[in-house]
Amino acid sequence: MSEYGWIDLGNGRSVFRKLTPYIEPNRSAIPCPMLSLDTMEPVQHPADGKHYTSKAKFREVTRANQMVEVGNDPARFRHQNPVKPDRGSIRQSLEKAMAQVNSR
Repeated sequence: MSEYGWIDLGNGRSVFRKLTPYIEPNRSAIPCPMLSLDTMEPVQHPADGKHYTSKAKFREVTRANQMVEVGNDPARFRHQNPVKPDRGSIRQSLEKAMAQVNSR
């Protein structure tokens, strides 16, 4: 059964409302559960052949050799249809612009 009681609004007023129990939200006991560490399994770099366990060092060597680090996003493998320009409207706008220039 629900309980009702007076709730103080803090400005000298009180209201009679249904009291709901406060439920503590589910939280981890760890104060900072999401950590992004710099360490990784040893990986051989394709530029110099050395093995790296630090992400920062690996990226530093990648940048020094003018290489680009590519992820594994499947969207980059999708074929994108090229946009075909509307040649008629381009020709029309060029003719209009040329007419304005020649009329001056």
